[in-house]
Amino acid sequence: MSEIRGLHHLRLFVRPLRWEATVRFYGETLGLRLQDRDPASAWAVFALPRGATLGLERVDPADDTGASLAGRFTGVALEVKSVAQALRLMRKAGIEVLSPPLKEAWGGTVAHLRDPAGNVLTLSETRAGRPAARGRGKARRARGRGRA
Repeated sequence: MSEIRGLHHLRLFVRPLRWEATVRFYGETLGLRLQDRDPASAWAVFALPRGATLGLERVDPADDTGASLAGRFTGVALEVKSVAQALRLMRKAGIEVLSPPLKEAWGGTVAHLRDPAGNVLTLSETRAGRPAARGRGKARRARGRGRA
């Protein structure tokens, strides 16, 4: 099996009526750099940190399979410095926020929002830039007391 070296790209599907609002959301509201766009082919690509990209693909409403891919939970989490601050900006921009900041067992904070195309995204605030491994906190505390 080959070694996974990192995230290459994400692809989200967008219904035609939400296309322009969704492109603006990722470019202007989230501040991602538009790397490439082809309105005729109905796609746009945004640069993500560390070399990955986020692609938006406009679906054909006559294609039932393609249309069913837009506006659903994506499992995509975007790291932010402060979830609370990011949610304030999202609300100010008129973006639908689905949850308040939630403290997770691994030590980070998450919240969910819906992009203009209806896709559910997660904003994630982590300690020192990455989530703590599950269970490591207990072991570290126990070692500090001379018990591990």
